[in-house]
Amino acid sequence: MTTTLRPAGPGEPLSGEPGSAQTFDIRVNGRRVGGLRLLVRGSGRDAEGEISDLLVDPDERRRGRATVALLAAEEVLRSRGCPRADAVVPATAHGALALAAALGWTERARGLVKHLTGPPPPLPPDLAVRDAGAGALRLLTREGAGTGHVGELRVSRPPAGAAPTGAVVSVSALRVPEEHRRRGYGRALLHEAERVCLAAGGHVLGATVPRRAAEGLRLLASLGYEAAEFHLSKPLG
Repeated sequence: MTTTLRPAGPGEPLSGEPGSAQTFDIRVNGRRVGGLRLLVRGSGRDAEGEISDLLVDPDERRRGRATVALLAAEEVLRSRGCPRADAVVPATAHGALALAAALGWTERARGLVKHLTGPPPPLPPDLAVRDAGAGALRLLTREGAGTGHVGELRVSRPPAGAAPTGAVVSVSALRVPEEHRRRGYGRALLHEAERVCLAAGGHVLGATVPRRAAEGLRLLASLGYEAAEFHLSKPLG
């Protein structure tokens, strides 16, 4: 049996132009057994391809259909000038994650969520939070007669697809200067983000953290954040 990837509709809109996208069918001897979607972002050296919505019919799984489809999708993006492909895979999709790893995809970032069940601990009395604009919270510490800036965190309502599913508020750009680390300031800022989320009527707080930010991942895990999705990447050169 021959597994192929064919455009799901007429024409060829996946031109390589920024923002072009197309849905493809996975077919076996002409019979549709699944599908996926391809998207091209940027152009030239900045072009990036994205593979999403990969799905194979249940009775056609474990027959190599997804493997062939994914390799074919990579070739389509390569032919459109994309030097890299990205994909977001749910943390519960263990089979898809194993397949991606076997085909050379690696983790670029991790999407985390925390389900809030109650208010966070109060801010320590020697700390204060100031709204720095554009969704940034700036943590200040009052030391004697002075006040010093010891950390910052950005809190925002993410657009669709920009944060793990279910997240009402997303946190990013957590920064605590080296000389102020390991004093609980990052933890205090994240607790403030929980207050912002609850005040917005939400109970799911999201964060997308680069894989290389091991310290940040450990901090979020200690606060009850769990992996919701993995952002994968593969060079196509």
